[in-house]
Amino acid sequence: MAIKLVISGSCGRMGQAIARGALQDSVFSLTAALEADGHAALGSAYSAVLGQAVTPEIRVAADAQAAISQGDVLIEFTSPEATVAHAKLAEQLRKPMVIGTTGLTAQHQAALTATARVIPIVVSPNMSLGVNVLFELAQAAARRLGPSYDVEVVESHHRHK
Repeated sequence: MAIKLVISGSCGRMGQAIARGALQDSVFSLTAALEADGHAALGSAYSAVLGQAVTPEIRVAADAQAAISQGDVLIEFTSPEATVAHAKLAEQLRKPMVIGTTGLTAQHQAALTATARVIPIVVSPNMSLGVNVLFELAQAAARRLGPSYDVEVVESHHRHK
């Protein structure tokens, strides 16, 4: 039986990338495509957004509670405020989450930590290969260089971020 995914931020770059990957893997099925109120794609067939078939067809929706209740796992790539709100719904519905939302403040993180005491949550605000390799390199550099070095990291993004 496939793991039923609900993708919040389903029409964004990461949401679409995850959906396309899930469609290629029989371990997963897509059960809901969630977007914010007022999004241009609301009500559209998700297959039209992705440019490939989604079986069974689902529609892009804004009702978070209805969407989250349809899946086994909530995949979250939205705004910090929406992420925290969706985490509360996921907690009520006892649905695990994978969160890739960026810009989480200490207050957002504290709310997610409290929710993670009830449901499983994985938070990784950057899922790009390059950044995760950079995390590993930074740890290795810190071990090798020691406390006598001052290090500065400058963050920049591709033009689509």
